[in-house]
Amino acid sequence: MTDAELKALRNSTNCVVVKTCSHMADSRTFGGRNSQEKIKSDGSDLYKAAEADINTWVPVWRSEGWSVSKIEKTREEIHGLNKKLFDGMGVKYESK
Repeated sequence: MTDAELKALRNSTNCVVVKTCSHMADSRTFGGRNSQEKIKSDGSDLYKAAEADINTWVPVWRSEGWSVSKIEKTREEIHGLNKKLFDGMGVKYESK
């Protein structure tokens, strides 16, 4: 990516806010849970990477009382925002 693309990505990326302790305990990529292989795999299919991240959080959200419909709405919103962001940058956002 060019410097301009990286800056645009940094300034436009969406996220789901989670508690710091949950992020440290449950994120699939926090600290030593990330690897060069995972980074390469995630980068080759951004949709699949987002799905993996969301699926990691589903049990946490359920334990916090989120309904199935709220989780699915969040999933749809994340994918919609990602598609808009990456399509706007000319970066392929894989879909199901």
